[in-house]
Amino acid sequence: MTAIDTFADDLLLRMLTLRPDLAAEMGVTTVGNHRLPQDMLPDFSDAGGAAADAMMADASERLKQIARPSSGEDAITHRVVRYVLEDGAFSFFRGRSGHRFVDTPYPVNHLSGFHPILVLMLSRDHGIRTPDDAEAYLARLAQIPRACAGVEDALESRAARGIVAPRFTLLASAADMRSFAVDPPAQNVLVTSLAAKLHDARIPNSETFVARAARLLELEIVPAYTRIVALIEELAAGAGEERGFWSLPDGAAHYEWLFRASTTSNLSPDEANGIGRAEVAHVQATIRDRFAALGIHGEDIAALYAQISDAPSYRYARGGTGRAAVWSDANTLMRRFESATLDLFNTRPRAALDLVEIPATLEDTMHTHYTPPAADGSRPGRFSLNIALAQGNPRWELATLCAHEGTPGHHLQLAIAQELPIASVFRRTVVFDAYIEGWAKYAETIPETHGLLDDPHAQLGRLRGELYSTVNLVLDTGVHTMGWSRDQARTFFRDNTGVSEDFAGVIADRSFVTPGQLCSYKVGMMKFLAAHDRFRGRDVRDFHDCVLGHGALPLSVLDDVVTATLSGSLS
Repeated sequence: MTAIDTFADDLLLRMLTLRPDLAAEMGVTTVGNHRLPQDMLPDFSDAGGAAADAMMADASERLKQIARPSSGEDAITHRVVRYVLEDGAFSFFRGRSGHRFVDTPYPVNHLSGFHPILVLMLSRDHGIRTPDDAEAYLARLAQIPRACAGVEDALESRAARGIVAPRFTLLASAADMRSFAVDPPAQNVLVTSLAAKLHDARIPNSETFVARAARLLELEIVPAYTRIVALIEELAAGAGEERGFWSLPDGAAHYEWLFRASTTSNLSPDEANGIGRAEVAHVQATIRDRFAALGIHGEDIAALYAQISDAPSYRYARGGTGRAAVWSDANTLMRRFESATLDLFNTRPRAALDLVEIPATLEDTMHTHYTPPAADGSRPGRFSLNIALAQGNPRWELATLCAHEGTPGHHLQLAIAQELPIASVFRRTVVFDAYIEGWAKYAETIPETHGLLDDPHAQLGRLRGELYSTVNLVLDTGVHTMGWSRDQARTFFRDNTGVSEDFAGVIADRSFVTPGQLCSYKVGMMKFLAAHDRFRGRDVRDFHDCVLGHGALPLSVLDDVVTATLSGSLS
């Protein structure tokens, strides 16, 4: 291990100790010779944010004592570490450039607030293979009331500064939490998931662990949730009209920082808005040309897509028959892409990919998503499919979803990163939204551009997915810098993509709750496509080696890696 590798791994250790939810999600239990605590929850309080800031500031000072390497992987590691300490990572660590802004502006929201973080950390990500793992799980359950108190502290301090989440997300969060707390303890997901893991691991006396979990839920967790729900509803009652970040104290500068952190680019929001508008026109023109090739003509995007959406042949059947068809098609597409892309990559991950059905009880609140393999090999990558959502969409949308989440998308990239022959665990673990989502959007194009998917309807589905990301670049910057209302955002998305009012509302709400994040997809995709163009005339496998062979990178660093690879100067 070189000095910068040791420094980077120490930084990762300190980050994951402060945010054990990230460690659980990534399946990281050790960094070097250090074992991460398995019995802790994140500290959502202002004190927790201050501890993260102090850690980052200390690391920034210590990095100055390390000589900057001039070439090779050490030079890349130094640049990535320097970027993280300056501009942040994992959405929770702000870095020096974001230190003036409040940590986690909306700690309660229905998408990425403390409640979904805790539920997923415990029910999905906390592994149980031994009785000690079960004891650690119970220790985490016992800390939930303290975590709730920390969130209450954070909510009140932000409200005192004039920072309150939009009313709709506070009310949605309160409803989710009430539903969570009202279930009988034995039926709560934190108890049922524990019982299932104990059964799978064949832990003796498992009923004792389950009974203890149910008791903790009834006597400590539910009362804590009742208290915080009351505070959330009080804040919602006093919240004004939903507005973007421009309306918050120092909001314009804060959004510009969030935008830059999400996209890891030097684009300004205004520049991105202009690029987005031009790209919307370009993608829409391409869509019209593709429809014309099928003999379908028109200007209105919604009307065009209705031509290949409304007939029963384009839809899944309702009920169990349709659910079974979605599951079968997803499996078929996932395996087809895995085998058909073999010749496009010199490196393939060893980690397997499993298709997992999101439980019907969670289909209203949990979207399709990908979870990387555990770094210690204890679980494969997981493509968690919301069958109800897929069943309600046209059949031709599923191929793009499978390419994005599985191979050649998230699974291929993230699993390869975990297995890279790089000494630093930090480099194999750190992620940046614009890189991972940009790669997945580029990966959506691979089946079509390499002749693996000749269905013109599926190709139009892929283009509409690109249109979503492109419209979002305009929508998100419009909401947070131009004062767009919730209705304006919803209408803009609906009119430019042709989707339903409900779907457009989901996207608009996501922009209000997670400012900047939606922009990472298109900005990242454009960067990967531009890099691909620079490799034109070369073996595509060389391009894939270049952009995947160094782990996730800020886009500015990716640019330089591509340049150095093409010039032969990357040693």
